[in-house]
Amino acid sequence: MLVDLVNEVQTSIGLVPQVLAATAQGTAVDFSNGEISTQAVISVGAYGANTTALTVQIEESAATNSGFTLIPGMSASFTTSNQVAVVRGLRTYRYARANAVTVAGTTPSVAVSVSILAQKKYSAGSGISQGGYSRSPST
Repeated sequence: MLVDLVNEVQTSIGLVPQVLAATAQGTAVDFSNGEISTQAVISVGAYGANTTALTVQIEESAATNSGFTLIPGMSASFTTSNQVAVVRGLRTYRYARANAVTVAGTTPSVAVSVSILAQKKYSAGSGISQGGYSRSPST
């Protein structure tokens, strides 16, 4: 299957590339123009000498800054440097964010970045039949 990432995927930075010494939450992103099927690419770089674990989850909410909960299936844990995880889940709400919920070690330091993606929604204009099939998963 070919995917046109430029024109057919809504992308956002869930967690800007940075070195974490403690837990961190990304900014809420509006996915109202994206299908409910949501993916994230979590990239982990070098671990500091005393870092033992990192867990990142993708969360959703109906509001921009409160009430975030884990999207089922969208969590990844890491115990070594230089790893990449791709996770997928079905959003129920409009907003999504990345949350580094565990950064463990005596003086932890780990490089991480998260990109969140969803296929763009398309709708026919007034008086135009969509025809064909639905691009949304059935519930």
